[in-house]
Amino acid sequence: MLAPIVLFVYNRPWHTSQTLEALSKNDLADQSVLYIYADGPKKDASPEALEKIKETRNVIREQQWCKEIHIIEADINKGLAESIIQGVTDVVNRFGKVIVLEDDIVTSKGFLQYMNDALNLYENTEEVMHVSGFMFPIQTDGLSETFFYNANSCWGWATWKRAWKSFNSDARSLLIQLSDKGPIDYFTFNAGQGNAFYQQLIQNVNGQIRTWAVKWHTSIFLNNGLCLHPKISLIRNIGHDGSGENCDISSQYKDMIIADSITVNNISVQANDAIAERVAEYQYLLQFPQPQIKPQPKISVKRKLYRKVKSFLHKPPQSVTPPVKKVHINKEVMTEEERLRILPRYIPTTTDFQGSKFKLADAPTFLGGRSEIFEKGIYEFKASSNQPFIIDCGANIGLSVTYFKKLYPDAYIIAFEPDNIICSILQQNINSFGFNTIQVYQEAIWTENGFIEFQVEGGFSGRIPKPGDETRLVKVKSRRLKDLLIDKKVDFLKVDIEGAEYEVLMDCKDVLQNVENIFIEYHSHITESQKLDKILSILSENGFRYHIHEAYTRPRPYVQRELMLGMDLQLDIFGYRI
Repeated sequence: MLAPIVLFVYNRPWHTSQTLEALSKNDLADQSVLYIYADGPKKDASPEALEKIKETRNVIREQQWCKEIHIIEADINKGLAESIIQGVTDVVNRFGKVIVLEDDIVTSKGFLQYMNDALNLYENTEEVMHVSGFMFPIQTDGLSETFFYNANSCWGWATWKRAWKSFNSDARSLLIQLSDKGPIDYFTFNAGQGNAFYQQLIQNVNGQIRTWAVKWHTSIFLNNGLCLHPKISLIRNIGHDGSGENCDISSQYKDMIIADSITVNNISVQANDAIAERVAEYQYLLQFPQPQIKPQPKISVKRKLYRKVKSFLHKPPQSVTPPVKKVHINKEVMTEEERLRILPRYIPTTTDFQGSKFKLADAPTFLGGRSEIFEKGIYEFKASSNQPFIIDCGANIGLSVTYFKKLYPDAYIIAFEPDNIICSILQQNINSFGFNTIQVYQEAIWTENGFIEFQVEGGFSGRIPKPGDETRLVKVKSRRLKDLLIDKKVDFLKVDIEGAEYEVLMDCKDVLQNVENIFIEYHSHITESQKLDKILSILSENGFRYHIHEAYTRPRPYVQRELMLGMDLQLDIFGYRI
């Protein structure tokens, strides 16, 4: 049985006509069943837009494009992504396989034959999840008619029910799964196409775009799937004229030569690693065209021989592409540092850190903390023994305790983190390093033992709620810090408790003489009176010298009144004895 074809149209009558005309001339069109999904108008559609939708729906009825045609017209606008997901899912679940086109894909006469041959040949090969009819006009020397390449072109493609069941439409879930794989080869994930796929996935998470193909690409990648491609494209995209939903204006594919047919042979089921490099080279040369080589004057025999050798080493391809100069492609398209810097807020991930796998709850929190703690060394102190006693109030995911343990491997540390998710990550990171003599408590440091409402933030600013800011509240256990300081020598006390520092320090002021070194992160919330002077007085009364660093300040405070998480000032206070 030939695979059914699904075509998605909306409001482009000319493009739709070109697509259907080409499809009808395919060798197997008169034996194929075609399902056409026509999306509906948007709520605020103008009369002109409604007319284009009407014209498009007239086009699909103009003639018998295939042996059998079924038209599914939506009353409301679903958008391209939702239309494709629903349409493909419906047809592939009914028939077990499907060939997919959009309204701007012109196919060659051998497209349907190639698709059906591939679908039949690899029907029971689990690793093969996608068949593409498109391929960039790369150098084809040395390539077989078809090959496996780690990308799922959405311009004329096919799949099976067994593969499509792995499709995940949740971009955030996919990004988390991708991150959970740990450090990955981003050149491979992006298939030599810069940072295209990763950036699209992040844009979907952030709501900047709403696409489906990158979700299918990532689903295939996470399942170690393979995508079959022809060495010369069987389709041409005519939609880069500003009329489409997700295509930029470009003449890049306008006159691209396409193959009449491609023979599908049984090849080794493994990715051709050279393809991503050729794609990268092709895209590089699009951005940075190489200058034409001008005719050279007569040269010596020796130089002629050198040029022959060079010409052989850089032999132009025997293909549809013009001769090009070889370029070096850097496979490190995205470093781990770059990945973390563009990762959206509050996406859990894992990275290599200090020789271990380190779990993150929020990449910006990690990067900022790593800079302060490990690069600037703000917590470095001199202890009187190799086994200092450290109390870490607000340990977050464990950057500070990791630093303390690297500084003093035998240190005894008590760490407090009230957010249950952050605390779980903290414990995982401690376990990953194999640290001992660390006690972790999922508790909030406060002025009394019991329970207290706590506002979770997901990154670095979970806190006891301030007046008028009472969202995302949970009830957590509280611990009175003063009880931990009575009759104990504390070598280092870290108080980073997001605005509760004044109340806690006031409660502890009679026992702070037992602390040798103290770090306080001071938070000035706009809804409360400033208490910096009172905190500094407590330190002075207990014999501390203090030093202050800016953490968050406004360069022009008379005219700049913006806030950061409700704060107009944040300072790092270092107390020490001399």
